[in-house]
Amino acid sequence: MSFENKKTPEEFYNECITSFHEEAKSNEALEKGLIFIPELMPIGQKMILTYLQDPFFQSQFGNDPRIYYYVMLSLAIESGIAISAKWHEDFGSINTYTQQLINEGPADEANTLLKKHFPESVSREQGNQFFNKIYKVMLEKHEPYWQLQDCRAYTFNALLAGFQLGISMMLGKLGY
Repeated sequence: MSFENKKTPEEFYNECITSFHEEAKSNEALEKGLIFIPELMPIGQKMILTYLQDPFFQSQFGNDPRIYYYVMLSLAIESGIAISAKWHEDFGSINTYTQQLINEGPADEANTLLKKHFPESVSREQGNQFFNKIYKVMLEKHEPYWQLQDCRAYTFNALLAGFQLGISMMLGKLGY
């Protein structure tokens, strides 16, 4: 892709959503396609921004951008899975639950949900194969934008698309 053909961050977000959802569907992780819940997106934005700014993640993974962004995408997908399940079950406690996930991380909650509702091939116990496939799509889509002086809006939108993927995956399983 030449820079003349580059997309706006919003167009890039939509492209990532489409590509992530296609990849998830081909891996038996998605049943119904995109399930968009507008009130969950500000929660996702808050969670992703908090993870990106977290000194622990920066110190642990910041020296290797490939690992760092893999961790960020994994957190985004896991957060979408966990938050959408809570939204489905008990919307009234969503703010408290969001803070709990930010403080403790979404992995345990998401892994429980993945084991319960998804094929073993999607489970985190299978060497993160599914998450690696989504990450590969993210890297492919993001590649031309690393060259920009400031690609943060593209990176953030790719992660937000991962959060949206988690929502679609989980709500599809919960019968939304």
